[in-house]
Parts: sequence; C-alpha cells; structure tokens
Amino acid sequence: MTYLINRHLSLREILQQSNEVVIRNFYIACAQIWTNNHEINSLELQAYAGLGTLCTESNKFIPIGNLLASKVVAESGKFQDMVSS
Repeated sequence: MTYLINRHLSLREILQQSNEVVIRNFYIACAQIWTNNHEINSLELQAYAGLGTLCTESNKFIPIGNLLASKVVAESGKFQDMVSS
C-alpha cells in the first residue's frame, strides 16, 4: 500500500490498484469501493475489480435507498446522529 501512495497516484488510481491486489491475494470474485456522494445523494463507484468489471457510466451511481448497500448508508447517518447526541 505504501508503494501505491508513494507513486503520487490519484486517490481513484490507488483505490483501483488496491482492489486488484485484494482480488489476487484473497481469491475473491470481485471487489468494489463505493463512496457517499452527498451532493447528489447517491453512492458513487470509485474502484472495481474482478468479475464485476463491466461497468458503464449508467451504473456508477446508486441513489441512496434503492439497493441494500445504499440503505445501509442511509441508515448509518441516523445511527451516527444517535451516537453523537
């Protein structure tokens, strides 16, 4: 990981290469990294590797609440509010 960071890559490139390392070393079928894009209230795909590598612009965003993963993100905000109060 230090090697990737020291190469002055963009965050997205680091995430992509990290995903590829995970696929190779843990023998899993696919890995994806999603971030919460608050501006458009969606999950945004940042990196992917493995079987699910066929990705188009139309499926790089998931509106919060449409799929299980985005529901977890939506609910985590409620949990964080409860913890901080």
